[in-house]
Amino acid sequence: MANYKATIVTPQGKIFDDTVEFLSVPGAEGYLGILAHHAPIVAMLTKGIVKIQKAGGEQFWGITSGVLEVDQKGEALVLADSAVAGNSLEDAKTRLQKTVA
Repeated sequence: MANYKATIVTPQGKIFDDTVEFLSVPGAEGYLGILAHHAPIVAMLTKGIVKIQKAGGEQFWGITSGVLEVDQKGEALVLADSAVAGNSLEDAKTRLQKTVA
């Protein structure tokens, strides 16, 4: 599977910056899956889980809202209003619920 650069930035700064195989983000119209060589896109993000798949395994981030941009080079940028890391999908969901509660 081809890799591409993905970055997640919050108002507190950059929290993720690495090459990935797959990125899933909570779009306003449903989850978006981004693979290498994705067409350029800008999409609004809602509260949900960002899933990152890379050679070393998976990472999960709960975000409250934000914007996704995939540029002409195929690099993905997630600008999130806030984000919490999770050790698993369920952990990220739980931490996100505590953050917005």
